[in-house]
Amino acid sequence: MRIGGVLNLLGKLLIILSLMLLTPIPFSFYFHDGMTGTFLLCSLLGLFAGGMLLFTFLPDQDLGYKDGFAIVTFSWIGL
Repeated sequence: MRIGGVLNLLGKLLIILSLMLLTPIPFSFYFHDGMTGTFLLCSLLGLFAGGMLLFTFLPDQDLGYKDGFAIVTFSWIGL
């Protein structure tokens, strides 16, 4: 298993998830529910962690079945 490629792809998925977490911020701000800072903090932490994974580990071109299984498993458990 190519752990570098798996972690690189998990970093990309974490960045996508963190960007999607930015969508409720305008609604939270509009309705004054007090969760705007929480959404922003969680999104920034996710972007930071995803960026660290993305830029620390180099992508591998050849990912096999085991790597795909690891990506799906870790993305469901960790994200």
